[in-house]
Amino acid sequence: MIQSKEKPLELQINPYTGAISGLKIPGDKQNMEWLVKTDGSQYAWIKEDYGWGLGYFTVDRDRKSLKREWYAPTEISRDGMDVVYREADIRIQIKRRFSEKDLIEQYTFTNEGKEEAFLHDIGIYTPFNDNYPNAKQCINERTHAHIW
Repeated sequence: MIQSKEKPLELQINPYTGAISGLKIPGDKQNMEWLVKTDGSQYAWIKEDYGWGLGYFTVDRDRKSLKREWYAPTEISRDGMDVVYREADIRIQIKRRFSEKDLIEQYTFTNEGKEEAFLHDIGIYTPFNDNYPNAKQCINERTHAHIW
């Protein structure tokens, strides 16, 4: 758990995937977890490979399109704030930091291969707990999020 008085959020980092697996606001009376559980306990189909910061892209090379996903880090800092993944010749680097009350993430995609690559359809998972089972849970335990 990454937390301190200076940080407005408590982050839980999955040490195996490098993904953010928990996000809370210190002092929240409801102790709300802002993210869907990625261990299959909340929804059987949502597992570790949907953790915050993991994702996918399509790469075009030689008139072929291939979908690639990243979910196993090749490097991860002790605190989980800097993570590197590799999918074929593409290196994905994530740098996280706090700036005032904001969590800032930077994603850098680098082609380390010899051939030119065109990336598109890039998706980064942010599994907010945006679901509505009943009124009490909606008010106290759910995130209302619209991300574009």
